[in-house]
Amino acid sequence: MEVLYDIRIRVSINDIEAGLLYKYLKMHPVEKRCIREGYFGYFFKDFPQKREFDLMLNLETIDCCLRVLEDQDLNDPLENLLKRDLLEKIYQWADIINKEEYAIEYFQSNYYAICLEKYGDEDTYFSFENFLKEKPLQSLNRKPDKERLSIWRRLKNF
Repeated sequence: MEVLYDIRIRVSINDIEAGLLYKYLKMHPVEKRCIREGYFGYFFKDFPQKREFDLMLNLETIDCCLRVLEDQDLNDPLENLLKRDLLEKIYQWADIINKEEYAIEYFQSNYYAICLEKYGDEDTYFSFENFLKEKPLQSLNRKPDKERLSIWRRLKNF
């Protein structure tokens, strides 16, 4: 058994950015399916009525956005400027999701190391509940490098 964590980020984009994204999605031969399949939680129908669009993005959706924005260029300077700003935002969102996934992998590898040391080859699965049972929060908050620093200071002073 394995617990899967699907990391998503909720973001807001303005109607201009949503219109730009919609335009590029609609023109892309492969990724226009994202509009029909509701990858963004809505179908981009109400641009005039909305000022902001709330999106729930995971890495798959972000990859779709990046492909459509990077694959196509209409040689419009203003549009390219808007597209560049939107791409920067999307890369920041992808970085946030990647950091969360790396943190989960870090906890997961620590959990399996603890279980291997304690139980051997017992069949266990990672979840945050199981991790916290094995390694309480108090042990996560301590600062193990404090003693090392004082030793280094002593050596330096010596």
